[in-house]
Amino acid sequence: MVASPTSTNGQSPKPDAEVIIQASKINKYYGERHVLKDVDLQVRKGEVVALIGPSGSGKSTLIRCLNGLEKHSSGEIYVLGRVMHPNTSHKELSLIRRDLGMVFQSFNLFPHMTVLQNVIEAPMLVRKMPKKNAIEMAEVLLAKVGLAEKKEAYPGQLSGGQKQRVAIARALAMQPQALLFDEPTSALDPELVGEVLKVMKDLADESMTMVVVTHEMQFARDVSCRVAFLADGHIVEEGEPHQLFSNPQQPRTKMFLERVLGKS
Repeated sequence: MVASPTSTNGQSPKPDAEVIIQASKINKYYGERHVLKDVDLQVRKGEVVALIGPSGSGKSTLIRCLNGLEKHSSGEIYVLGRVMHPNTSHKELSLIRRDLGMVFQSFNLFPHMTVLQNVIEAPMLVRKMPKKNAIEMAEVLLAKVGLAEKKEAYPGQLSGGQKQRVAIARALAMQPQALLFDEPTSALDPELVGEVLKVMKDLADESMTMVVVTHEMQFARDVSCRVAFLADGHIVEEGEPHQLFSNPQQPRTKMFLERVLGKS
Protein backbone atom coordinates (compact mmCIF):
# COMPACT_ATOMS: atom_id res chain seq x y z
CA MET A 1 0.00 0.00 0.00
CA VAL A 2 1.53 3.30 -1.14
CA ALA A 3 0.14 6.66 -0.12
CA SER A 4 -0.53 9.31 -2.75
CA PRO A 5 1.83 12.27 -3.12
CA THR A 6 0.86 15.28 -1.07
CA SER A 7 0.66 17.39 -4.22
CA THR A 8 0.61 16.65 -7.93
CA ASN A 9 0.68 20.12 -9.45
CA GLY A 10 3.89 21.55 -8.00
CA GLN A 11 2.02 24.43 -6.38
CA SER A 12 3.07 23.81 -2.79
CA PRO A 13 4.75 26.78 -1.11
CA LYS A 14 8.44 26.85 -1.89
CA PRO A 15 11.08 27.40 0.80
CA ASP A 16 13.01 30.65 1.00
CA ALA A 17 16.33 31.18 -0.77
CA GLU A 18 18.40 30.25 2.29
CA VAL A 19 16.89 26.77 2.42
CA ILE A 20 18.92 24.31 0.36
CA ILE A 21 16.85 21.18 1.09
CA GLN A 22 13.27 20.97 2.31
CA ALA A 23 11.61 17.59 2.85
CA SER A 24 7.90 17.57 3.64
CA LYS A 25 5.85 14.55 4.79
CA ILE A 26 8.22 12.02 3.21
CA ASN A 27 7.05 8.44 3.22
CA LYS A 28 8.88 5.46 1.80
CA TYR A 29 7.54 1.95 1.41
CA TYR A 30 9.31 -1.20 0.33
CA GLY A 31 6.27 -3.30 -0.45
CA GLU A 32 4.29 -3.38 2.79
CA ARG A 33 7.25 -2.23 4.88
CA HIS A 34 6.88 1.43 5.89
CA VAL A 35 10.46 2.70 6.20
CA LEU A 36 9.97 6.49 6.39
CA LYS A 37 6.88 7.92 8.05
CA ASP A 38 5.91 11.54 7.42
CA VAL A 39 9.48 12.82 7.77
CA ASP A 40 10.02 16.59 7.70
CA LEU A 41 13.53 18.02 7.43
CA GLN A 42 14.91 21.43 6.53
CA VAL A 43 18.56 22.20 5.77
CA ARG A 44 19.61 25.82 5.46
CA LYS A 45 22.65 27.20 3.69
CA GLY A 46 25.85 26.63 5.67
CA GLU A 47 24.29 24.17 8.12
CA VAL A 48 25.69 20.79 9.07
CA VAL A 49 22.83 18.46 9.98
CA ALA A 50 23.71 15.10 11.53
CA LEU A 51 21.28 12.19 11.25
CA ILE A 52 21.77 9.69 14.07
CA GLY A 53 19.85 6.67 15.28
CA PRO A 54 19.92 2.88 15.50
CA SER A 55 20.51 0.66 12.48
CA GLY A 56 17.32 0.25 10.48
CA SER A 57 15.86 3.58 11.62
CA GLY A 58 15.64 4.99 8.08
CA LYS A 59 18.67 7.32 8.09
CA SER A 60 20.32 6.01 4.92
CA THR A 61 16.97 5.68 3.15
CA LEU A 62 16.20 9.31 3.95
CA ILE A 63 19.49 10.64 2.64
CA ARG A 64 19.15 8.56 -0.53
CA CYS A 65 15.66 9.97 -1.03
CA LEU A 66 17.02 13.51 -0.61
CA ASN A 67 19.36 12.84 -3.53
CA GLY A 68 16.80 11.01 -5.64
CA LEU A 69 18.74 7.75 -5.52
CA GLU A 70 15.65 6.24 -3.91
CA LYS A 71 12.20 7.36 -5.01
CA HIS A 72 10.13 8.38 -2.04
CA SER A 73 6.59 7.01 -2.04
CA SER A 74 4.85 10.25 -1.09
CA GLY A 75 5.64 13.76 0.00
CA GLU A 76 7.77 16.47 -1.56
CA ILE A 77 11.46 17.27 -1.53
CA TYR A 78 12.71 20.68 -2.61
CA VAL A 79 16.33 21.29 -3.60
CA LEU A 80 17.00 25.01 -4.09
CA GLY A 81 13.28 25.47 -4.70
CA ARG A 82 12.98 22.76 -7.36
CA VAL A 83 10.45 20.14 -6.34
CA MET A 84 11.19 16.42 -6.45
CA HIS A 85 8.04 14.29 -6.56
CA PRO A 86 7.94 10.48 -6.66
CA ASN A 87 7.18 10.84 -10.39
CA THR A 88 9.83 13.46 -11.23
CA SER A 89 11.37 12.78 -14.64
CA HIS A 90 14.88 11.41 -14.97
CA LYS A 91 15.96 14.57 -16.81
CA GLU A 92 14.75 16.87 -14.03
CA LEU A 93 16.24 14.56 -11.42
CA SER A 94 19.63 14.82 -13.12
CA LEU A 95 19.46 18.61 -12.97
CA ILE A 96 18.57 18.54 -9.27
CA ARG A 97 21.38 16.11 -8.47
CA ARG A 98 23.97 18.47 -9.90
CA ASP A 99 23.55 20.60 -6.80
CA LEU A 100 23.96 17.70 -4.37
CA GLY A 101 27.23 15.86 -3.92
CA MET A 102 27.00 12.36 -2.46
CA VAL A 103 29.65 10.47 -0.49
CA PHE A 104 28.94 6.80 0.15
CA GLN A 105 30.21 4.24 2.65
CA SER A 106 32.01 2.25 -0.03
CA PHE A 107 33.86 5.03 -1.94
CA ASN A 108 32.56 3.97 -5.42
CA LEU A 109 35.76 5.04 -7.17
CA PHE A 110 36.55 3.76 -10.67
CA PRO A 111 39.37 1.24 -10.07
CA HIS A 112 40.79 1.56 -13.60
CA MET A 113 41.22 5.32 -13.31
CA THR A 114 43.85 7.30 -11.44
CA VAL A 115 42.85 9.51 -8.53
CA LEU A 116 43.03 12.56 -10.80
CA GLN A 117 40.90 10.90 -13.48
CA ASN A 118 38.29 9.96 -10.88
CA VAL A 119 37.98 13.59 -9.81
CA ILE A 120 37.85 15.19 -13.27
CA GLU A 121 35.48 12.70 -14.92
CA ALA A 122 32.13 14.12 -13.81
CA PRO A 123 32.94 17.84 -14.23
CA MET A 124 34.05 17.16 -17.80
CA LEU A 125 31.13 14.90 -18.73
CA VAL A 126 28.28 16.56 -16.84
CA ARG A 127 29.33 20.20 -16.56
CA LYS A 128 31.29 20.18 -19.86
CA MET A 129 34.30 21.69 -18.11
CA PRO A 130 37.43 21.90 -20.31
CA LYS A 131 39.98 19.28 -19.30
CA LYS A 132 42.64 21.87 -18.43
CA ASN A 133 40.26 23.63 -16.03
CA ALA A 134 39.08 20.34 -14.55
CA ILE A 135 42.67 19.27 -13.84
CA GLU A 136 43.50 22.59 -12.21
CA MET A 137 40.41 22.36 -10.00
CA ALA A 138 41.10 18.71 -9.14
CA GLU A 139 44.64 19.49 -8.04
CA VAL A 140 43.33 22.20 -5.71
CA LEU A 141 40.72 19.83 -4.26
CA LEU A 142 43.18 16.98 -3.80
CA ALA A 143 45.47 19.36 -1.93
CA LYS A 144 42.49 20.39 0.22
CA VAL A 145 41.92 16.76 1.27
CA GLY A 146 45.65 16.13 1.77
CA LEU A 147 46.22 13.94 -1.28
CA ALA A 148 48.03 16.13 -3.80
CA GLU A 149 50.88 13.62 -4.04
CA LYS A 150 48.49 10.75 -4.85
CA LYS A 151 46.95 12.15 -8.03
CA GLU A 152 48.59 9.55 -10.29
CA ALA A 153 47.87 6.62 -7.93
CA TYR A 154 45.07 4.13 -8.52
CA PRO A 155 42.39 3.39 -5.92
CA GLY A 156 43.87 -0.06 -5.29
CA GLN A 157 47.05 1.62 -4.03
CA LEU A 158 45.24 3.71 -1.42
CA SER A 159 44.08 3.08 2.13
CA GLY A 160 40.39 3.21 2.92
CA GLY A 161 40.74 6.66 4.44
CA GLN A 162 42.55 7.95 1.37
CA LYS A 163 39.86 6.49 -0.91
CA GLN A 164 37.16 8.26 1.07
CA ARG A 165 39.04 11.55 0.88
CA VAL A 166 39.28 11.12 -2.91
CA ALA A 167 35.52 10.48 -2.93
CA ILE A 168 34.99 13.75 -1.06
CA ALA A 169 37.21 15.62 -3.55
CA ARG A 170 35.27 14.03 -6.41
CA ALA A 171 31.96 15.18 -4.91
CA LEU A 172 33.32 18.71 -4.42
CA ALA A 173 34.50 18.81 -8.04
CA MET A 174 30.88 19.09 -9.15
CA GLN A 175 30.66 22.36 -7.19
CA PRO A 176 27.55 21.26 -5.29
CA GLN A 177 25.41 23.46 -3.09
CA ALA A 178 25.34 20.71 -0.45
CA LEU A 179 27.13 17.46 0.35
CA LEU A 180 25.29 14.36 1.55
CA PHE A 181 27.27 11.74 3.48
CA ASP A 182 25.96 8.22 4.08
CA GLU A 183 27.98 6.84 7.00
CA PRO A 184 31.28 7.91 5.40
CA THR A 185 33.49 6.31 8.07
CA SER A 186 31.63 3.05 8.73
CA ALA A 187 33.74 1.00 6.29
CA LEU A 188 37.06 2.31 7.64
CA ASP A 189 39.49 0.83 10.11
CA PRO A 190 39.31 2.81 13.37
CA GLU A 191 42.71 4.44 12.90
CA LEU A 192 41.63 5.88 9.52
CA VAL A 193 38.40 7.46 10.71
CA GLY A 194 40.04 10.62 12.05
CA GLU A 195 41.57 11.69 8.73
CA VAL A 196 38.16 11.63 7.02
CA LEU A 197 36.40 13.41 9.89
CA LYS A 198 39.08 16.13 9.81
CA VAL A 199 38.34 16.84 6.15
CA MET A 200 34.62 17.00 6.95
CA LYS A 201 35.26 19.34 9.88
CA ASP A 202 37.35 21.58 7.64
CA LEU A 203 34.45 21.73 5.16
CA ALA A 204 32.07 22.61 8.00
CA ASP A 205 34.44 25.39 9.08
CA GLU A 206 34.20 26.73 5.50
CA SER A 207 30.37 26.77 5.84
CA MET A 208 29.77 23.90 3.43
CA THR A 209 26.16 22.76 3.69
CA MET A 210 26.17 19.10 4.74
CA VAL A 211 23.78 16.36 5.78
CA VAL A 212 25.64 13.52 7.47
CA VAL A 213 24.34 10.08 8.41
CA THR A 214 26.79 9.04 11.09
CA HIS A 215 27.51 6.78 14.05
CA GLU A 216 30.31 9.14 15.12
CA MET A 217 28.65 10.81 18.08
CA GLN A 218 31.62 13.06 18.84
CA PHE A 219 31.46 14.47 15.32
CA ALA A 220 27.69 14.97 15.57
CA ARG A 221 28.10 16.75 18.90
CA ASP A 222 31.11 18.92 18.04
CA VAL A 223 30.67 19.78 14.36
CA SER A 224 26.98 19.75 13.46
CA CYS A 225 24.62 22.70 13.81
CA ARG A 226 21.62 20.43 14.37
CA VAL A 227 21.12 16.77 15.16
CA ALA A 228 18.08 14.74 14.13
CA PHE A 229 17.51 11.45 15.93
CA LEU A 230 15.62 8.87 13.87
CA ALA A 231 13.98 5.68 15.09
CA ASP A 232 11.38 3.44 13.45
CA GLY A 233 11.12 5.69 10.41
CA HIS A 234 10.37 8.90 12.36
CA ILE A 235 12.42 11.90 13.37
CA VAL A 236 11.81 11.42 17.08
CA GLU A 237 13.72 14.49 18.20
CA GLU A 238 15.69 17.29 16.59
CA GLY A 239 17.72 20.08 18.14
CA GLU A 240 21.06 21.74 18.72
CA PRO A 241 23.78 19.22 19.60
CA HIS A 242 24.37 20.50 23.13
CA GLN A 243 20.69 20.33 23.98
CA LEU A 244 20.01 16.97 22.37
CA PHE A 245 23.06 15.21 23.82
CA SER A 246 22.94 16.71 27.30
CA ASN A 247 19.20 16.91 27.84
CA PRO A 248 17.19 14.77 25.40
CA GLN A 249 13.46 15.35 25.68
CA GLN A 250 12.21 12.02 24.37
CA PRO A 251 12.65 8.67 26.19
CA ARG A 252 13.63 6.93 22.95
CA THR A 253 16.41 9.46 22.33
CA LYS A 254 17.64 9.12 25.90
CA MET A 255 17.71 5.33 25.65
CA PHE A 256 19.72 5.44 22.42
CA LEU A 257 22.28 7.90 23.77
CA GLU A 258 22.72 5.93 26.98
CA ARG A 259 23.51 2.84 24.92
CA VAL A 260 25.92 4.41 22.45
CA LEU A 261 27.62 6.75 24.91
CA GLY A 262 27.70 4.26 27.79
CA LYS A 263 25.88 6.58 30.17
CA SER A 264 23.42 5.50 32.80
